[in-house]
Order: sequence, then structure tokens, then C-alpha cells
Amino acid sequence: MAVDITKLVCIHPDTNQQSILDLTDEESSGKAWYLQLPEDTQGHELVSCTSFHRGGKPQAQYQPDQDYLCISMFIATPGRTDMKGGDIKITWELHDQQLDFLISYLENLDLGNVSKPLIINFCDESPKLNDILPQIYSCMQLYNISSDKVILSGMNFDGQSLVNNYAKKENCDPLKYVVMWNMTGHMDWRHTEPLVERHFHSDNYKNPEDPMNTYSWVENPDKFWQQRTNTYTFLNRRFARIRVLALWSLYIKDVWKFKGIVSAFPPNMYHKIGVEDRGVLDYLTKDFLKGMLETMAPSLLDSVTDENFAHFLHVLKVGKTMPGDHDFIGGDESRYAPNMEDSYLWYAIETVADQSETNTFYTEKFLKPMLYGQGLIAYAQPGMVTKFKQLGFHTLAEELGFSEDYDNELDQVKRMDMISDEIAKLCKVPLSEMHERWLSAKDKVLHNQKMIACQLTNLRANYWDKLCDLTNQEIRQEYNSDQIMQKTTQDVINSYQKLFVFENFSDN
Repeated sequence: MAVDITKLVCIHPDTNQQSILDLTDEESSGKAWYLQLPEDTQGHELVSCTSFHRGGKPQAQYQPDQDYLCISMFIATPGRTDMKGGDIKITWELHDQQLDFLISYLENLDLGNVSKPLIINFCDESPKLNDILPQIYSCMQLYNISSDKVILSGMNFDGQSLVNNYAKKENCDPLKYVVMWNMTGHMDWRHTEPLVERHFHSDNYKNPEDPMNTYSWVENPDKFWQQRTNTYTFLNRRFARIRVLALWSLYIKDVWKFKGIVSAFPPNMYHKIGVEDRGVLDYLTKDFLKGMLETMAPSLLDSVTDENFAHFLHVLKVGKTMPGDHDFIGGDESRYAPNMEDSYLWYAIETVADQSETNTFYTEKFLKPMLYGQGLIAYAQPGMVTKFKQLGFHTLAEELGFSEDYDNELDQVKRMDMISDEIAKLCKVPLSEMHERWLSAKDKVLHNQKMIACQLTNLRANYWDKLCDLTNQEIRQEYNSDQIMQKTTQDVINSYQKLFVFENFSDN
């Protein structure tokens, strides 16, 4: 076993200095660290210890670290490529280093060397739980660890339902899954912050955490309500087969003839695309497209010809940088694509769209149009748009004039085709008429923006504080397997509805 929690070789996240911690020693509690990646491994750290409530400065009573060891384990939502045994597959299983840490901690928990239960937080991501649960339960069985000693946390509103289904199938007690959803750190703060004006309790010391502070809503500038110059926005930063399919589906319906803001896999320094002559066009060929369609949408195979494929690459500027954007897309740049708010409709391809396992994980792709005042059409998992509206957001479907029947369609290809039809239909509406439709939804636009403003982490007594209250209560609630088994996704959504408090905003 390569990881020993009694002699944990780790790195301080601020100083990058290496140290050795003994997690069985109470003095190590609350210290921030991460494990150095194994040799021949690159990317995000796999195991780290940070504050459970990330994104703000919660009050002392919001810190479960006092009673639990809170560990973040990074597994990307799209999974990772695993080449064990010479086979190439996409997996969401725990990495060897993550398994080693888990085994070492549970062993010491069993021996009585540590007393704190373990919270495994899948930070900022929502990996497939059905790949992970067998591993966690197997590790627990090695040391006869009961289900009240391990808690899972993540972004999946369906997380507890998935755990319950697994527990029922395997005839075991369910683990508690606590939803910790906060995505505003992935948002364009330059547009978000001006929505709210702070009225500090004390001018002498402008403390943003003073509970006596008040806030008022700042009306959008006149420019915001002027006629926009594009019908839709459709941004594709990261290459994915499902996004190629979506772009092709729009292309063959002639959507390219109308005014829209589209990016199609621009040079990306993170994924080495466009760097050192390794651009997306090196492998996005006609044969690649046809091979992809053969497995994903065979009915579209006949739509690909030499002529229209070349035209597709040209008119959608595939692999090219958007005018006015950075030469290469990195981290911050992805938040600020040029003119992405200058349209009436936002088309989003959610990260979990093509996963078979239920995974209700809303990223910034759903939230950005709420901030920019746009209607939302989303290629996601069936039912995700409906649940999003249950959280309190408006998609503006009624006002802008598009159907959301696609949200109920189980067949992926049919669902995408239905979406493309709706976008093509809206593109034929004159921009002046689209503007009038949009203005008729002004109240809903403002409502959506206030929902986003509520999520600002430095607004006291609002979303962030209430989220900390909620998750703390759920973490510390006495373990009851029967109650956990009865918890549904709808229960989680109902609890999140209560986190948005508009009363703190008064018209300015």
C-alpha cells in the first residue's frame, strides 16, 4: 500500500512545501494538504484535505472538520481514460492512490487509531456513482466499517437515490449522500457582482461578513435591454463527440445561415489542442465524423459528403479562435468568451448529457444564461430542464416561443433533433420580433438574475449561509438507514428551493 495515513507525505496547497502528517494525531486536524501525484500521473491532485464548505468563509459552526475528516477526491465528471491490461476504456472508478488512502484510513478507524468518520467530497465534479460505490463498500467490508462512518458529498441531485438503489440491490445499509451544489465560482464575476449593491453597516470597516450589512438590487443598465444582434449562443470549449453531433445537427438544418455566436473547439492550452500543431482538425476528419455517426446516429450517415463537410468546418470555424477572444483558452478565459450575452437564446450541452446513469448535475452551462438574461435550451439528461425549473429558474420557453417536449425524450438522437428543430425555428423569427418576445419576459429575466445574485458567496444570510446550514444539518443528523432510504431527488430539490432569499434585495 503506497499511502499510510500515519506517515502521510503531503504538500501544503499555499506554500507547496512537503511535510509528513500523522492523521491519527489530533493536532493534524483541520490542516490543509494534498497528496503528490504518483509518477507518470498528470493533472488535478487526486486526494486533498480542504474546508468542506468551499467558496467562502463560513462561520465557525459551519465547519464539520471538527467532527469529521473531510477529504476531496477528484474524479472528472466525463471520467478518465484507463489503459489497464492494454484495453482503452472510460472509467469513473477510484484511482489507485484514492483507494490506498481510503483503505489506510478505514484500517486505522477499525483499529481505533482515529475516531472521526470520513466525508468523501467529489469536489466540483459529479462522477458516476455506480462505478465508485462497489469500491467504497468493498473497502468498508474489509474492516467491518458501518455505513454511518462514511459520508459522500457531491454535486449530483440524484446522488442519494443512486446510493439507495445500490444499497437495495446489494442488501446493505445506504451511505449518506449530501448535495453540495455551488457553481458560481465558474461564473463571469464581472457580470455577477454589479447586480447587487452593498450597504455596509460600518463605513469605518467595510466587512463583507457583517450580518448587519444590507443589499439592494441594481437595475440593469439601459444597454442590457436594447435589441441584441444574435438569435442564439452555442459555445463548445472542450472537444466531445456529443458536441460534434450537436454542431452537425444544427448545420444540416441550415442554422449556420442565421446570426449566432458559435465556438467549435478553439485552441485550448489545458487539453493541448491547438498547441504544438496538435489542433482539433488533425483528427476531426470526414471519416471520423462518419465513424462517430455510425455508432451514435446512423440515420445521419447519408448527410455527410465531401463538399458539405468542408463547408461545415469553414462556416462554423471549427478549431478556430472566436473573434475578440484569447488566442488560447485557459481557465479564466473560458468564463469570458466575447459577446456571449449578445443573444436571446443559450444552447447548452451539459457534461452529463450522454451518460446512461442518472446524474442531475447543473454546471455553469445552465447558470450563465440566467445571468445574461437568455432563454435556455439544454441537451442534457431527460428531465433535467424540468428539475431546473423546479429549483426556481425560468427558461423563457413560453415567451420566446419554443417547445420543451425534447426534455421528455429518452432517445438521444431524437432529443437532439428536436432541439435543433426548435433552434432552427427561432432563427427564422426576425430579431425585432425576438426582442419583443424577450421584453415580455422581463419579470422572469430579473427573477433569474436575482437567483444568481443570491448565490454570491459574500452575501450574508442568503444562499451560501443557508447552504452551509443545510449541509451541516444533514451531515450531523443522526444516522437512520430507513430515513435515508426514503429520501428522493425531489426532496433534495425542495430543500434547495428554500436557499434563495429575495427579501434581502430592495429596488434601488
